[in-house]
Amino acid sequence: IKDKNGNTPDTGNQKPNEECKYGDLSINTEIYDYPLAVIVGDEQNSCALNRDLWDDEETQKPAKDKFEKDFNIVKEEIKLTIKKQNENLSSKAFLQSKKTVDCILNIDPFDVEEDVDKVHLSDLKEALKDMLDNYAIDIYVIGNLDMDEIEKKIVDNSPFISNPVCNYDYNDFVSHRDVIEVEEKDKFEQSMIVYYYSFEDLSRDERLYEATVLGDVLGSGLNSLLYKDIREKYSLCYNLSAIYMRHFNILRIMVGVDKKNIEKAKERIEYIMNNLDTLINKNNVKDARLNIINGILTNTDSVDYLLFESDAVFNKVIDPMDIKLKKFESVTDKSVKSILPKMKEYTKYVLVGDKNEDN
Repeated sequence: IKDKNGNTPDTGNQKPNEECKYGDLSINTEIYDYPLAVIVGDEQNSCALNRDLWDDEETQKPAKDKFEKDFNIVKEEIKLTIKKQNENLSSKAFLQSKKTVDCILNIDPFDVEEDVDKVHLSDLKEALKDMLDNYAIDIYVIGNLDMDEIEKKIVDNSPFISNPVCNYDYNDFVSHRDVIEVEEKDKFEQSMIVYYYSFEDLSRDERLYEATVLGDVLGSGLNSLLYKDIREKYSLCYNLSAIYMRHFNILRIMVGVDKKNIEKAKERIEYIMNNLDTLINKNNVKDARLNIINGILTNTDSVDYLLFESDAVFNKVIDPMDIKLKKFESVTDKSVKSILPKMKEYTKYVLVGDKNEDN
């Protein structure tokens, strides 16, 4: 850890007459640009920045014991998540349908609960070491801190990664191929239809803006094309969604239906997708733009969003906020329609609910 002049900070006690519980940020803010690493002290006479104290094995023991306990708690939470995913129709359909997609999207670290038990604490430590060996970190914060102040530091000093090697935009794109049709059964009351559409030759801006707006026009809200047709006009489904997944350059549609309505719902999905050139208009594109922009502005209060935003902008994965908003505002029905010839049907997946067929 170094200050802006390249000097290593003093590791001695910054406040010799005060207790230090779980660390603090008692540093000279005129010298240091960022919050420094906050390390647990002994709650008596040592500041959190006293590395000599922290390197002591007895001092580390409570933290190590808690780490191991938390590690086991997280494993149980992951297993519970897997169990819930397999019991939820939408989650199960998405997990199963992903297996038809030829990219990183179809990779899950844990397929079953038993896989979680194969991960040991030593594996996690080795993974952490590998990560720290490959990443450059300028801001590193641990503990219960004033998040308003941390947010200010992030905003004031963005972008905060000086030598990034991580790219949030995986660029693991699918390519056009002959459409795959898969039908499976499971013990659910309802059924789920999942369609994927691939794109080729989209520019960066078309991925970030036009394709994103297209997904919103199709199935994000009460005014979307799929909702007004399949849900309102024909009363075929309980829920639906459509989203363009820019990391993989693929559009996903999910529609939850009764088993008896599967074929009719598929027919309506395909009708809409085959007639987008006439169905997309100025009004539904405008509604989609406003929906997206409002969502972006709502997220700006989140510290997690700020962290992602500054890194993604630095990697040129996305545009800075002001440019992003202007580009979304400039998307038109004509520009959205211009990407339609680059889109192709990719997967038709149906998870048929047959819970009531036992007898």
